[in-house]
Amino acid sequence: MTWRPLPLVLLAVVVSLSLVSIPQTTGLASASVEWSDGSTLPISRSGSAPRAAAKVDTIGVFRPSNAGVYLRNDNSTGIADVVFLYGATGDQPLAGDWDNTGDDTIGVFRQGFFLLRYHNTEGTYNVAAQFGQSGDVAVTGDWNGDGVDTPGVFRNGVFYLRNDFAGGPAQVSVAFGLAGDIPLAGDWDGDGVDTVGVYRPSTSQIFLRNSLTSGIADISLVYGAAGDRPVVGDWNGDGVDTPGVLRGGVFFLRNSNTSGPANVYFLYGLSGDAPIVGDWNYLP
Repeated sequence: MTWRPLPLVLLAVVVSLSLVSIPQTTGLASASVEWSDGSTLPISRSGSAPRAAAKVDTIGVFRPSNAGVYLRNDNSTGIADVVFLYGATGDQPLAGDWDNTGDDTIGVFRQGFFLLRYHNTEGTYNVAAQFGQSGDVAVTGDWNGDGVDTPGVFRNGVFYLRNDFAGGPAQVSVAFGLAGDIPLAGDWDGDGVDTVGVYRPSTSQIFLRNSLTSGIADISLVYGAAGDRPVVGDWNGDGVDTPGVLRGGVFFLRNSNTSGPANVYFLYGLSGDAPIVGDWNYLP
């Protein structure tokens, strides 16, 4: 944020002046105008003007054989920064900001129940929300821009979404994609609201939509190869979610929603692991 001084009504001709900018911080901010004779005029304002820290997503894996969660705070080869057990074999792993803290934490989808935890540690769930049914593929996203990721499911080419954890029928339904597609959710245009997309395994095509309405894709691209497991995340902190894939223990990440090679690739996890993505160590 750039500070602009209020207009000053002057009774004399000013030869020169210089501005000391207001620090971008909370609380009382101050500045001064320095005149050509060396005297200064203090200016102050109260309030807050924080510069938001960039959220950068990094990868993790869920290991079905032991329900182990292995999270890494950097998109590079290396050992896990956080390791714990959560869920059970057969669960679909999830990640999101369930409590509007800025940190993404783990969850699982199990036969129509979203079992979500507020901390990336072992323990029982903090939220249990019934939504969808057995056989659905779960998605989570901030569908209304309130800072909280909430449930959704994909079923036979239709997304069913809710803006809370209260259970009940879908508040938003979006026909997009085909049966057999893999559902995606993310902020494709940087407007602060997550919308839907699909990855089509038969052609390695990705189709993204910028509104929670039925219709044709706003963005389409080709990325990955047959057998890849798709992921999406904001890999570079620019506010836009872009694609990646996990292939045999190697992540391939791209920084734009366009066809092309990976911008970043690295080894992490084992064959058979399920990928998860989030900002595990967000510091506002």
